[in-house]
This record gives sequence, C-alpha cells and structure tokens, in this order.
Amino acid sequence: MNVVAVAVATCLAASGAVESRVSDPWESALARGDLATDTGDHAGAVAAYREGLAAAAEAEPATQVDILRRLAKAQRTSYANGGGYAALEGAEASLADAEARCVAPELADDQGCVQARQELLTVRQELTDARVRGEGIEPPLAPTPVAPVSAAVPPPPPPTPVGVDRSAQTEQQYRTADRFVIAGAVLMGVGGGALVLLALPAWGLSAIAQDRADSDPLLASETTLQDRADRRRRFAIGAAIAGGGLVVIGVPFLGAGLGMKSKLDKHTASVGVAPTRDGFTLGVTGRF
Repeated sequence: MNVVAVAVATCLAASGAVESRVSDPWESALARGDLATDTGDHAGAVAAYREGLAAAAEAEPATQVDILRRLAKAQRTSYANGGGYAALEGAEASLADAEARCVAPELADDQGCVQARQELLTVRQELTDARVRGEGIEPPLAPTPVAPVSAAVPPPPPPTPVGVDRSAQTEQQYRTADRFVIAGAVLMGVGGGALVLLALPAWGLSAIAQDRADSDPLLASETTLQDRADRRRRFAIGAAIAGGGLVVIGVPFLGAGLGMKSKLDKHTASVGVAPTRDGFTLGVTGRF
C-alpha cells in the first residue's frame, strides 16, 4: 500500500514539474522547434517557431525577440541546406521584425537585441551576395512568336523640306538688305519714269515748236514759238537730268542690297537627306 502511494505521488510530482516547465503555450512550440532543429527538420523547425511566435503575442518583448532570432536561424540553416532564396528573405524579415521590437525602453541594453542587429546586417550581406550570384532573379519570359503578316509596304513619305535656321542678327541683316533693294528699285523706277514720261515728250514738243518757229513768217509768232520751244527744251533737259540722277543713285542701292542678300544666302543654305524606296534624296535649301 505504501509503495503504491509513493508511486502515485512521484507521478504527480513529475507531472507538475512538466506543467511548470511548459506552463506558457509558446514554450512547447519552442521545444518542438529546438528538437526539429537538432534532428535536421528545418521546415518543421520554422513552422514550430512561427507557431510559438504567434502564441507569445502577450509575452515580454525580450521573449519575442528570442523567438524571432531562433526562427531566423532556422531559416538561414534551411537556405544553407538548399531551402531556396525565399528562406534567406524570410530570415531577413524575421530579424527586421526583431529589430523593430527592440525599440522598447526595457530592451535598450538587451544583449539579444544587440545580437539581432548584428545578425540582420549579416543576413543582408548574404542577400546581396546571393543577388550577385543571380539568385532571386526571375528569368525573363520568352517572347511569344508572332506569325508574320504579309501586307503591302506603303510608299515612303515625301522628303520633308529642310528649314533654314536664322538667328536674330541674320534676320536683321536680311531686313537691311531688303530696304536697300526696295530703295534702289524705287529710285530707278522714278528716274526711269521721269525720263520716259517727262523728258522725252517735252523734248519732242520742243522740237515741234522749234520747227514752227523756224517756218513762221511773222516775227511776233516766231518769237512766241521760239520761247515755247526753249521752255520745253529746258524742261526736257531738267527732267532728263533729274531722272538720270535718280537712276544713277538707285543702281548702287539695288546692287548693294542684292549683294548683301547673296552673301547671307550662302551662309544660310543647308543640305538635307531624306530616305526613299530606292535610296536617299538629297535636298538643298537656300535663297537664289
């Protein structure tokens, strides 16, 4: 009877000790994660630590940081054993979460937080090295072949005229040349008009009056006709001098303006090339 009582008491004591060791729900998950890590079951360890982290939502921040560090270690071990690039990214996310939880005032000098920050730097360097090796980069999708569509090739567009770019100074020089040309043309036109419309008719009328004066038998009439002939002759001479002078003055103006425009056109002429069906078209733009 005493032996049975002792055995029952021993079992109850052991059960109480076990319950005290796993009184928190996350502790059993951590124990399973540690066991899976020791046996090489990395996927099981990651799942157990995640379960423990979810169960430790109300635990102390230091406990949560410790669980996250264990989870990150299991994920790095899984990556090292062929778990893929995603496992290493998961380790970075776990350590970044741990670093975010370390902002609590009571964890300012916590050794676990210090180690979590160092491990986060290490994992990020491992991620950089993995990207350099081409891990985590999806290969580009192969382009879908498109069946060629036979269609009539439209004729090329006509060559675009090549514009002449002029600066403000060049435009001012063109306007000055135009003024010279206009002034010369006006002077020559007025002078030529004076010669044709005034000088020549007046000279002809003076010749007629002179002929009549020479043939008139009456002295008074002859004197009057002679005076008329002289007046018409003087008018014709004056008109010829004025018209000729205007023409003489207009010629240099016109020549100067045309010369200035010719020099400017040599500098503003340009050459353009436009593609055509059979080759290229060469276009020259300028003022002539």
